[in-house]
Amino acid sequence: LLRSLPDTECEFLHFDYVGETGVGSEYCGSDAATFIDLERLSFPVQMELDRPYELEPGRQATFSVSFRTSGGRLIPPWELAVVHTEKIHLLVIDPSLEDYHHVHPEPVGNSGKYTFSVSPQRPGLYNVFAEFVPIRSRSIVIARAEFTVVGRGGYPRPGASAVSEVDGYRFELEFANGSPAVAIENAIRLSIRRPSDGGPVPLEELMGAYAHMVAFDARRRGFAHMHPLDGGSGIGSPEATFGFSLKTDLPGYYKVWAQVKVDRREVFAPFDLMVEL
Repeated sequence: LLRSLPDTECEFLHFDYVGETGVGSEYCGSDAATFIDLERLSFPVQMELDRPYELEPGRQATFSVSFRTSGGRLIPPWELAVVHTEKIHLLVIDPSLEDYHHVHPEPVGNSGKYTFSVSPQRPGLYNVFAEFVPIRSRSIVIARAEFTVVGRGGYPRPGASAVSEVDGYRFELEFANGSPAVAIENAIRLSIRRPSDGGPVPLEELMGAYAHMVAFDARRRGFAHMHPLDGGSGIGSPEATFGFSLKTDLPGYYKVWAQVKVDRREVFAPFDLMVEL
């Protein structure tokens, strides 16, 4: 398994040990997120996803998921490091890029199997991207699987929108260079405020930070999982801001999802992004 791990893009593939948590060792990678293109990178792990019944939009479904090495061995939970407070991160996205879920499977004992629940809201073929870090390698591993929700799936609608209003909060992206471009680290500023009354934004920690972002390309070839470059400013004030970084070699349309936690609930804010050559 270790010999088969990819040895390119080491800046984002390798994770560093940062301390102990109540559930094990905590690892953290580079916060300058690089888009992971699974058409060009391969990982020696196979994700197996099982569902017990036909899925319908709006209906909660519980899945069983497992991960096997190239030798066919199941990967148990004690071999996985804790990364951003969780051992496994699943990024679930529909074909239109309009229904995004971030979930964390729970182990079924020490069997090497895990379970998670999700409520897909749209029809079509969903992609499930898994990311985790084996303790011995300290390198990120990405796996992908699919499931189908009955009905005809939609398509992405390319555009450019750096503002998103969700549940009374206004989310806005600003780029240091005016607009994002390929092959450079694009500095991003995410701001969150309440335009209705100008009151404080009651952010709570989520996965060890106050904000997270994920970017998907139009073809769902992969993703970029972005974490704040800093602890943020204005936490608890009328406007909270965070710095992020995104690097990709693929021009074109991306759907970006910001994820925060306010008033004990998770809020997801979408953006439409065009990356220029």
